[in-house]
This record gives sequence, C-alpha cells and structure tokens, in this order.
Amino acid sequence: MSDRQWVLTQWIVLLGALAAIPALGVITGWPLTWPTPMSGAVGGLVVLAGFVIDYRAGKTLGRQLTPMPTPTVGAQLIERGIFGRVRHPVYLGLLLIVLGWWLMWLTPPTFAAVVGVAVFFDAKSAREEELLIERFPGYGAYMERVRYRMIPGVL
Repeated sequence: MSDRQWVLTQWIVLLGALAAIPALGVITGWPLTWPTPMSGAVGGLVVLAGFVIDYRAGKTLGRQLTPMPTPTVGAQLIERGIFGRVRHPVYLGLLLIVLGWWLMWLTPPTFAAVVGVAVFFDAKSAREEELLIERFPGYGAYMERVRYRMIPGVL
C-alpha cells in the first residue's frame, strides 16, 4: 500500500468509525441517548487524555510528524518523552479519543468503532515499523527497550 493510500485509508477509518456510530444505532435499533453525567465525565477525561498525548507526541516530533508511514526526509529516531514509553503515541492518542467516545455512549456501535480503529492502527504501525527498521539502524534496539507499540502492557 502506498503512503497516499495509507493516509486516505486512515481518514476513512477514523471518520467512518465516528460517522457510523449513529447510523449503526439507527440500523440496529440501539437507542441513541445522551451520556450520563458519569459516562460523560469519564469518557471526556479519556478523550482529553488522548488529545494531550497527541499534542505531546506531535510537539516532540515537530516537522517529522506526518500521516505517512514512511519517515520524512532527514528524520531522526526520537526516543525521548512519550516515545520512551510507547513507539507510536500518536496512534495511542487517537485510539484514546475513540475509546473515550465509547465510554461516553456505551453502545455496541461505539465499541465497534474502537475495535476498528485499534485494528487499523495496529496494521499501520506494523507497516510503519518495517520502514523504520530500514531507515534507522538503531530501531531494533529501540524496539527492545520500548516493548509496546501503542498500549503499555497490551500492544
């Protein structure tokens, strides 16, 4: 898959997952109700955490930040900050945003969105790591030090 196809697929998956939630609710007959105060607060905090992680990761990457799986020209391997905990914190942040959305609504369609986004970013990060190994000789050692791609202790 080319870089351009990855970017297009990424946006389709993210926007499709969020847009499909109300549609799946209507199709399945699942009631669309407003979040409770508790689910809204918990979900909102998880969404906020996702945005904070994305902001920190983006700031650390600077001009190296790209939606493409191929590293930018002149890119350097970043191992500091949040990249010392997980290898793909941007994907973690985006996953947390969708997870927070599910925690707000607690419906099967929103859970399906979380699963879809997680599967997509798992596949994209695996492809990206193939390219990073080719580009950076120290990436294998980095993978040994930072064991998890997105979720510490899980993935």
